[in-house]
Amino acid sequence: MVMVRAALRLAAGTVSLAAGGWVLRALHGAPDALGADPVAIQAAAAGSPNYRDGVFVNLEPASAPNPDGEQLRNVAWEMVNQSKFHEAEEELKMAEPVVVHSTFVIQRSYPQPPARVFAAFAQPARKRRWYAEGDHEIQEFEMEFRVGGSERFSYRFKEGHPIAGSGIANESTFQDIVPETRIVTTTRMSLNGKPILVAVLTLEFVSSATGTDLVFTNQGTYIDWAGGPSMIEQGWRSLFDRLEKHLAS
Repeated sequence: MVMVRAALRLAAGTVSLAAGGWVLRALHGAPDALGADPVAIQAAAAGSPNYRDGVFVNLEPASAPNPDGEQLRNVAWEMVNQSKFHEAEEELKMAEPVVVHSTFVIQRSYPQPPARVFAAFAQPARKRRWYAEGDHEIQEFEMEFRVGGSERFSYRFKEGHPIAGSGIANESTFQDIVPETRIVTTTRMSLNGKPILVAVLTLEFVSSATGTDLVFTNQGTYIDWAGGPSMIEQGWRSLFDRLEKHLAS
């Protein structure tokens, strides 16, 4: 629209300039004083090529702007809709998706047997060390490891963090447990009381010749958090790095 406005202003200026030039040519030789007597004006007018039979005529009419069809459509759209532009803009914003669905899979291999790796998820004290502890203030960490049992983990970011003082709360339920083989959990993450993620987490422990292959699948629904999938995946990758150090200790 800005370009169309500029084009119309340029075209209008061209017409005005051309018309102005015609007027100057028509009055070529006119007396300096506009209040000159009629005889003087008649004499000056008679010397102009644009003066014929007692009247001025336009021998070189100014060219009118000739916008193409696209320009005309744009101008028409602007004339009809300009008053509703901001309203339409708000509607477009409202139409933007506010829920993101994303699934990612992380695979890791550990030199320890499945029983030891599984225990790092099943035993509250062990899981707290590599999963919950970190550069934040833990407010709650409780888990009841059984089908239908819950896990609650909440913490607050410390001073120096970009969102210092904000609180994260994770509420999970164990949906399926097969010892040393599989754990399926549903979880809900909130930021300052507002839900930002609901996910299904599946952990598979596969015995290998060198130890255990861990396959983690995260199927998430992110609420008003477009950058959530990449941040959550990065977070889990860091946690599995910590798990590796924990298992080796």
